[in-house]
Amino acid sequence: MKRVLPYYFYPFVLLLVVLSANALTGKSVNTPAENFMNAVIFALIGSLLIGTIIFFYDTKWGPGKQLKILSKSPFSELKEQGFYVQDESLVGNVKEYTVMVSFNWESGRSAISVAVFFNPLRDSQYLGEEELRNLDKLYRPQGYPSIKEYIWLKNGVVGLLKYNFIPPNHDKILQTASELIEILKIERLRPISLGEVKKLPVIENTTI
Repeated sequence: MKRVLPYYFYPFVLLLVVLSANALTGKSVNTPAENFMNAVIFALIGSLLIGTIIFFYDTKWGPGKQLKILSKSPFSELKEQGFYVQDESLVGNVKEYTVMVSFNWESGRSAISVAVFFNPLRDSQYLGEEELRNLDKLYRPQGYPSIKEYIWLKNGVVGLLKYNFIPPNHDKILQTASELIEILKIERLRPISLGEVKKLPVIENTTI
């Protein structure tokens, strides 16, 4: 229930605010209380419609689209170079580091996500939030607005390659993975497999 509620709650709040503002400030033969009740009813109906569409897209249609995307370029070229499908992503090995590539639309703009996993244990200590913030500041891509964005996690770093119509080719994806790997080597963050990632006690996909 907790996973479903946000699909309806946020559209309801947004619609209620917009409709209430219009109902209470616009001219009407009804009383403000009647206008507000009408706004609540329309917000409920609208949120049920919008929330259901978003829910099915996110849980049913979205994953299907994701798998279809993985059969096209640039993912098809990555599969030719040894990457394999796992869930809704491609997983491969670049310079001994595990790399996961997937399509991402959650940033409000189409993007290719290039995640490189590392062992968060360095100098006998796990990386903390402050160290991750420092890494984020130190290696933040220069230039604004940037089509590239780095996101540091407790067990990996993600490079987002944003685009409008034509996705970056597989060479650009591998180049991004190599750039991230060079950063990890500089910071003495060793490679780790997906199996080892799941066994680590501090693995939380929380961004800075």
